[in-house]
Amino acid sequence: MHRLSIAPLALLAACGPTYDDIVHDWAVASGHTFEDCGAIELGQCSTAVGVAPAAITCLLDAFASCTASRAEISMPTVEGDPIVETWFIDPQEDGTCTAVLFRDTTADEFGPQEINQYDCSTLSVLDECPWYASDGCGDPVETW
Repeated sequence: MHRLSIAPLALLAACGPTYDDIVHDWAVASGHTFEDCGAIELGQCSTAVGVAPAAITCLLDAFASCTASRAEISMPTVEGDPIVETWFIDPQEDGTCTAVLFRDTTADEFGPQEINQYDCSTLSVLDECPWYASDGCGDPVETW
């Protein structure tokens, strides 16, 4: 007789949703069709020169025009651990625009190792890496 252990299955269920699941579910629930600005890996900003990458320029332009868009931006910590951000430009019914940020620090050995959602009221251009700044984000709307 073979016995099937359900303990490993219980552990998988306890892990909760993945970053991709969280981002996908929010995008679907928003009801928008998002223009894809693409994905970019910034690398260490101390070594970055030149102009903002197309994905960031697209995101900033989308916020300025309040066009439903998304971009994924990855950058390493000082130690090299990846921090992943997925940005959504979320037009509101009242004509205002929100920049919704999902930040995944689960791979950051020295960080909080969590996934956070922020709703930001501004997204502005910087002249140097990372080429954007978000203000008005406040505390996380949700944390996983």
